[in-house]
Amino acid sequence: MSEAERRALAAMALLAGKSPRGLKRLVNTYRLIRVMRGPKGLADLEGDESKAPLYPYLLFALACEVGLKTETAALVAQIAAVKTTHKVMHPLVVCLFSDDEVEQSLTPLQIQLRERIRKDDVGQALFIAVRAVYLAATGQDPRESKPAEFGEEMSALSDPIFVHYRAQNDHFLQAFAEAARFTFRSSGG
Repeated sequence: MSEAERRALAAMALLAGKSPRGLKRLVNTYRLIRVMRGPKGLADLEGDESKAPLYPYLLFALACEVGLKTETAALVAQIAAVKTTHKVMHPLVVCLFSDDEVEQSLTPLQIQLRERIRKDDVGQALFIAVRAVYLAATGQDPRESKPAEFGEEMSALSDPIFVHYRAQNDHFLQAFAEAARFTFRSSGG
């Protein structure tokens, strides 16, 4: 695993780390995926100058599968794969904030996810993990994804990483599809 992948993996710990077993499952599943992809697949994971890396998206998808309740993980996967409808941000990012401007553009699925996030008390973990995806995809250190203060008053439009970088919808879609192949959850959540 590259140093960049290790940093992104560390940034996903809060989301995936409800138990040491969950963290171990995340690491081992990611390693298995790397081995199964072979050299060409590794090139996709790592990206290049013309293409964003897939590994932050895949680590996020796996962390959701390991750390979230089944229903919440399924909603995150659905919304992560949605084409951007908000004029600035990815639909998943929009769910993490309570800005008035953002509030007006929420779909029923996004409202449902926002309610699950509040009910499950995973807002901060999701925020840090999604922000880590954006940071890693732009070549920055994803371990710097924790804000000084996390809370309802945070504005999505005040965080330049969400405003200036458009997440790769196809990367989210591919990552969640690949993670689903390695999910061994019971349907009880």
